[in-house]
Amino acid sequence: MLCSSPFFELQTTVAQVQSIIPNKTLGVVNPAATAPLVSIPLGTSMEVMKWQGTLPQLSSSASGFSSSQFLTIPPVLSPASDYEREAWRIPLHDKMFSLGRTLQADWGISLQMLRGNCQAQVTMVVEQGYYLMGSYQLLSVQWNTASRLISVPLAFSEDPITHSFGLTLLNTADGLRLNCIQYGVATANNSAVSELTSNLVLRCRLIGLDTEDIPTPRGWIAWQVVPSTNPVNTDAASSALAVIK
Repeated sequence: MLCSSPFFELQTTVAQVQSIIPNKTLGVVNPAATAPLVSIPLGTSMEVMKWQGTLPQLSSSASGFSSSQFLTIPPVLSPASDYEREAWRIPLHDKMFSLGRTLQADWGISLQMLRGNCQAQVTMVVEQGYYLMGSYQLLSVQWNTASRLISVPLAFSEDPITHSFGLTLLNTADGLRLNCIQYGVATANNSAVSELTSNLVLRCRLIGLDTEDIPTPRGWIAWQVVPSTNPVNTDAASSALAVIK
């Protein structure tokens, strides 16, 4: 018959305590590996801006349209404000995004311009905002458009092009830290986010439509949020997705 020693009982107690308390790395409390993930879908349906009625079926490539499907005269590409779109929004608060948590977002922007008579581009931006009066239950948000987290010009082509992005936001003891991925290349590595609060909102927008300087620029602009072609999070391989872990 085996007898348990006081040392063995002490080891067992320590192991049990370690299994239920958070791990600490460099003063940052990390959630246990078994902590559940919060998943936030980012994908959108295809839109052709200013198109009236039912959209044509996607072409045989299933990635875009063909010019022959849009025989009507394209709309004028102005004013630029008519072509601003919010691609996704991620609301966070201190219970969801507590100390030690990590937000990982992976997405792509598919763009195409059909029957255009000029070159054109938009700018994709990711911005941070904060709930007014410190309450995440309020819908009023103050957006920081002066210091954007990501700002990238995206040119249109007659063929659909997917532009892939990602970001990682870490809630550390030293504040929020940001890593960005643009076309598979890391940027803004471990940079500090200006406001040290986890009650915030992130949004991605398409803004600033710009065209060649011609009298009447026209085109059918098709866009959609799609999966990134090189996501950091493997769960986002088949869909545009943000997760908190």
